Amino acid sequence: MKTPPESTARWIFATRDRYRHVVEKIAKSSLLSEGEVALKAIGLARGAAAHKDDRQAGDDRWRHVGFYLIDKDCRSSNER
Repeated sequence: MKTPPESTARWIFATRDRYRHVVEKIAKSSLLSEGEVALKAIGLARGAAAHKDDRQAGDDRWRHVGFYLIDKDCRSSNER
């Protein structure tokens, strides 16, 4: 069974909206702008995609920007 396009659109909007709110919250509690927070998360995801290590073996979450914004480890990635 395929997911209806309207369901996918709602899911995508909800995810992007959640990411925006997290970026805003991180920026407000740090010295970084919202753009800098977003670029940092993107950089972490790109770095993970380019350099898999033992920690990431078989775990693709590390390669997704959402991991650095939403996952329970987001606080440690903001300290990097």
